[in-house]
Amino acid sequence: MDRRNRPALRQALRTRLDQMQGQVARWLGHLPDSVHHQLAEHLRHQTPFATLDPSLSTLLALRQWRRTAALPEDLMARIEQGRVQLRTEMRHILHRPTPVGQVQNLQLPGPQPLALRRYVPSGGSTSPLPLLVFLHGGSFSSGDLDTHDELCRLLCQLGQLQVVAVDYRLAPEHPFPAAVEDAFAAYAYCHAQARNWGADPQRVAVGGDSAGGNLAAVLAAEYADRNDAPCAQLLIYPAIEFYRQTFSKQHYGQGLFFSLPDYEQAYRLYNPTDRHDPRHPWLCPSYARHHRLAPALVVTAELDLLRDEGEQYAAQMRDGGTAVTLHRAAGMVHGFANMTPINRRAYQAVAQTAVDFRLLLDGLPHARR
Repeated sequence: MDRRNRPALRQALRTRLDQMQGQVARWLGHLPDSVHHQLAEHLRHQTPFATLDPSLSTLLALRQWRRTAALPEDLMARIEQGRVQLRTEMRHILHRPTPVGQVQNLQLPGPQPLALRRYVPSGGSTSPLPLLVFLHGGSFSSGDLDTHDELCRLLCQLGQLQVVAVDYRLAPEHPFPAAVEDAFAAYAYCHAQARNWGADPQRVAVGGDSAGGNLAAVLAAEYADRNDAPCAQLLIYPAIEFYRQTFSKQHYGQGLFFSLPDYEQAYRLYNPTDRHDPRHPWLCPSYARHHRLAPALVVTAELDLLRDEGEQYAAQMRDGGTAVTLHRAAGMVHGFANMTPINRRAYQAVAQTAVDFRLLLDGLPHARR
C-alpha cells in the first residue's frame, strides 16, 4: 500500500468506527432495563449509583471497557480533541434530526460577527410564537450550533416556539467575559428582530444548558430592569457557583460522564488565574441580583455534580420574589439533554421541559392568546 494513502485510510476507519459506536448506542437505548442489568453483570461493571438509568450505566461500562487513546500533552491539543470528540459523538448518535418547519443560518452583524441558527416549528400557527434565545453548553470551551442542533429542534417543535441558537466565542482563546458579551449582543439582536421573524416581541426568553445556563442566568439578572428584559428563563443543569462545596459535588464528581476535575478545568480556562473576581455576578449568578427576575424553569439531573447549585439558585431566585418551577430529572446525569437520541428517559425529560416551558410562556400576564 502506498504510504501516502495510509492517513486517509486511518481516517476512514476511524469514521466508520465512530458510526458503529453511534449505532450501538442507539440500539442500547431501546433495550429494556432487565437486559441492561444483564449486560452490566457480563461486563463486570458495578456502579455505586443505584438510581442511575440502566442504559446510561451500560454506556459507562462500555466506555470503561473500551480502550481510549492517550490525551495529548499540549493543553490546546487536548481542548481541540475534546471539541472534535463532542461534535463527532453528537453526529453519530443521531440517526435522523427531529423535523421542524424551518432552519435558517444567520450571522449577527457588527464588529464581532457571530453565527446564529433560527428554528421555526411546523404546525401552522397563525399567531406570533414565543422566541427562545438559546446558549449551548460545553464547559465554556466546546460546543457549537451543530452539537446542540437536536436539542434546539426538540425545544422548537415540542414547545411550539421559535429558537435562535448562539455560537458564542469559546475559552481559552476568548476567556471571560467574551461569552457574556456575545450573549448580550445576540439577545439584543434577536429581541430587535423578533417582530420581523414573526415572533412575539413580548415573549422573548433566554435559556441554556450547563455553561449556557450560566450565561442565560447572567443575562436574565443583568437585563432585569430593561425594557427588553427576557420574559422568562430556561436553565438546564446550569453552572452557577464554581467554588461552592455541595453534596452533589462530593457524591457525583467522579465515575460519571462529567467529573469535578472537568468542572474545575472549565473554570480555569474561562477565568484563568482568577483574573476576575470569582464573585463577579457575570461569572457566578449566585452573586447577581435575584429580586423579581423573569420567571424561571430550572431543570437539574439527579446524579449531576451541578445539581445542588442549580437547585440552590432556584431557591435564591424564589426567595427574591421570582416565580420558579424546579424539576429534577430522576436517574439522569449531566448532559442528558444531548442524549435524547440514545436514551428514552432523556428524551422524555427534554420533551417535558419543552412543554412545561411553553406552558410557562403562555401563562405570562402579557401572553397573546
